[in-house]
Amino acid sequence: MAVDPNLQRIARIAISLQAGGVTKAGFGQALCLAPLVWFTDRTAAFASVAEMALSGCPTTAPEYQAGGKYFSQNPSPDQIIIGRRDVSNLLVYVDTVLAGATYTITLDGTACSYTSIYADLNEILTGLKNAIDTSVPIAGDFTATVLSAGLLISRTGSAAFTCTVDSKMSYTTYAYELTVTVAAAGTYTITINGTTYSYAAGPGDTTVDIATGLEAAIIAGSSPIDGDRTGSTLIIFALPGVASFDISVTPTASFTGPTLVSIIESVTDALTACRADSNDWYGLGQVNRNKVEIREAATYAESDFVLHGAAKNEAIAIDTTPAADEVLADPSIPQRWKSDSLFRSWFEYLSDAHGGILDTDGNVENDDWPEFAWLGTELAVDLDTFKSSRTWAYDTLTGVTVDNLTQQQINNLTGTWNLNTGGKNGNVYVVIGGQNKTVTGKVGAGEWIQTIIGRDWLYARLTEAVANVIFEKPYFDDDDIISLVNAVRAVFKRGQIKYGGNGFIAFDSELNEVFGVQINFKKRSEFTAAERATRNYTGITFVATLSGGIHVVTITGQIGA
Repeated sequence: MAVDPNLQRIARIAISLQAGGVTKAGFGQALCLAPLVWFTDRTAAFASVAEMALSGCPTTAPEYQAGGKYFSQNPSPDQIIIGRRDVSNLLVYVDTVLAGATYTITLDGTACSYTSIYADLNEILTGLKNAIDTSVPIAGDFTATVLSAGLLISRTGSAAFTCTVDSKMSYTTYAYELTVTVAAAGTYTITINGTTYSYAAGPGDTTVDIATGLEAAIIAGSSPIDGDRTGSTLIIFALPGVASFDISVTPTASFTGPTLVSIIESVTDALTACRADSNDWYGLGQVNRNKVEIREAATYAESDFVLHGAAKNEAIAIDTTPAADEVLADPSIPQRWKSDSLFRSWFEYLSDAHGGILDTDGNVENDDWPEFAWLGTELAVDLDTFKSSRTWAYDTLTGVTVDNLTQQQINNLTGTWNLNTGGKNGNVYVVIGGQNKTVTGKVGAGEWIQTIIGRDWLYARLTEAVANVIFEKPYFDDDDIISLVNAVRAVFKRGQIKYGGNGFIAFDSELNEVFGVQINFKKRSEFTAAERATRNYTGITFVATLSGGIHVVTITGQIGA
């Protein structure tokens, strides 16, 4: 959700957090950013995953799985907004190879079909390629290439496109390309999500030999990926249902890449375009476990009116102390966010936040998408209702597998709960007193998520209230100045439990015995003629106290004999 920039021009609100027309629906919806080809609009709103499926979303797609966790909470938000990240190519897999069966890929509404003669994968892929190459009116708009793993379909140009496949096939939209450029004796390694795939090159090996050896290692490995080689160039695809993966190579000087080739726009560009298309989202997540792109989303979030959540099974986040993590060349996500003092992003560690892995049978095991479950359970709360301001700690997330972490691992990430010190300002989902609960509810900078949301709610409602007074065309006189002050005061009452509000603002009698907040304002006579001529009233200031919440209770006492 973004506050209308035109409202901000006329109602200029500045709120600082001291240590120790905006719609209500806008606070209750999240955007899920995904690389996709099942619609061409930049954003689309859905009321259920069933509605997503009816619109063409594969049920194996990460955004479908994430949406399922989002809507599974009780209560849950009314809608999720899916944001499209532009895809340039995809890999279609034939999951069921049959003789005499018709296989159909539909591109931009044009069905491209082939009926197999034999139960032969290469025959089916070649037949589908020929169908795409000759189908009117899309012939020339797409390039189809037969690979050993499947059919690579590339869009000519940068226009968005749609693709659906029949039930005998599936597709993936996440791939990296790399090329072996230097051949020398030694070990060449590709690391996928922490798992290494290596080839020991001999003195006579060429770049093609090395790429062939790496391809064989990847195909024989246990990561949820597939590889295909042309000469000394490798394309590494996520399997269908897998969101993303981290990838690196050594020695780096012997490779070109890896380069993300399936997606043609950055996370920043995609989110900027999503915001331009829709203002009605406040929560933000992406179906992405790539560390670099998670950080990119967090950087974007600092410049927008959003609350960004991310999760990942990043081992160093829990296994490394803050002091040791901080000096690493590539620190953990929460440690970096703590160091950078990010106020609009929170990190959650979860073992099952893996983006998709292979089970013992070789099938893809879905990610638990805990950030969407957490967004779902909290964004469902209407912030304009009684006692709706609440801590994000101690939530139970439906459909999310709880972690069994050691106390040291928890302390490394979250710090010491009773002292509220240490750690990396991260969050976990663990068993407390026999119940599965989230803790501690902090953003990267260490502030409570509840406080960030409360500040945003106050900013939005003050902007709205002041703008509504200005729309009545007030005079620069004391009576209409009082109207502005009363509008501001009414917003603070909506934040106080005493007046039936959400509870974000405490009633602090030391600030004001009647209103519980201190609101100061200047009369007309306190402005010069030149200041009044600007028609910019700058005379209102306030001091308020946050209600906060209780996370830990310490009781001391004495019992006599």
